[in-house]
Order: sequence, then C-alpha cells, then structure tokens
Amino acid sequence: MGGRVTDVAQSLAIAESCLYRWRSKDLVAQGLRSPTTASMESAALAEAERRIRELEAEVKILRKAAAAVEAVVPPKERLRLVGELVDDGVEVKRACHALGALRR
Repeated sequence: MGGRVTDVAQSLAIAESCLYRWRSKDLVAQGLRSPTTASMESAALAEAERRIRELEAEVKILRKAAAAVEAVVPPKERLRLVGELVDDGVEVKRACHALGALRR
C-alpha cells in the first residue's frame, strides 16, 4: 500500500497504533521478527484463560457426577473411593467433599 502511517491510518479511519500492531504481528508471522515478551505473555495468558474455562467445565461435570454417586453409592463404598483417591495423591478433605463421604 505504501505511504506514511499517519496518512494510511487516516484514510482507513483507524488509529496509527493499530497499524503499527498489525505490522508487528505480520513481521512475526513472516518470521522476520521475534515475538516480543509482551506478545508471548499475552499468548500464555490466552492459553491459561482457555485452560481455566476448560477446567471450569470439567468441575461442573464432576460436581454433577459426584451428586449422582452420592445418591446411589453407599457411604462405605464412597469411603473406599476416598482411600483410592488419597493413594493417588488427592487431599483427604477434597476427596471426601467431592464424594460426599463426610458431612459437617
């Protein structure tokens, strides 16, 4: 396209900073420039947020499953499951809460 950034931004009715960002991203995409720390942090943050959403969905599913287990599995069997979870490294309190093994 060519021209000064100011002129191009004005003709497109966008901010100059937007053009600079686009150009920077394009140079990174073409392999002509290394991603900045900020863009790498931004990508890591986006990935972390995606993972959080995924884990939150899993928690909802597991809560429903735990409620179903609590409704049909006898307390002694739930305590046995707690023991298995503890052997797998899960905290006792967390396992008991998730399986409804103990009420306070």
